Amino acid sequence: MGHIWQPAFQVHQLITQFNINNFVETGCADGDALRYMFPLGINLYSCDINPVMASKCQQEFMEAEIISTDSLNFFDIINKKIEGPCLFWLDAHFPEFHGFKMDTTEFDFPLYTELLKIKEKSNYEKDVIVMDDIRVIDFPDNPRFIRGEIDGIVPLEKRPLQAFIDVFVDTHDYHLYHEDQGYLVFTPKEN
Repeated sequence: MGHIWQPAFQVHQLITQFNINNFVETGCADGDALRYMFPLGINLYSCDINPVMASKCQQEFMEAEIISTDSLNFFDIINKKIEGPCLFWLDAHFPEFHGFKMDTTEFDFPLYTELLKIKEKSNYEKDVIVMDDIRVIDFPDNPRFIRGEIDGIVPLEKRPLQAFIDVFVDTHDYHLYHEDQGYLVFTPKEN
């Protein structure tokens, strides 16, 4: 996972420029992103499939809504609650890499389905979406791609860059950043 405080695209600038009042992340882990976002005074939402991590973060961030569940169920829950523009921080996770065996292949690499779930949220065209860990997606000139890193877990054909871009092509511009583990950032199209 990249670090929310390090990317070249400056999270604070995105929050100001697009009037973001919600931060939604998939995978709270140790709470680093929540810790970074907390002082900004926006609504915080997160999930983790590891109940220990989710509980630890909920204890530290009482004002946040942190749910111990997979990311797809998480979006079904929070999309109904969130009002206003969001910054979505999607970790390009694959549960099996972290020792969590999922019941269905839909959860093997849920990033694409997460993007579709974001489109179910009202006014999604005003949201900013950051896909972290682009190192797992093979595309021309991706210096962060690590061939073979997760091939046995998530086949390469389930990770096509253009398919991710096409989800928001009508409403968002996209930018690729190669810092850290790599980022794909969608920002609302200027009217």
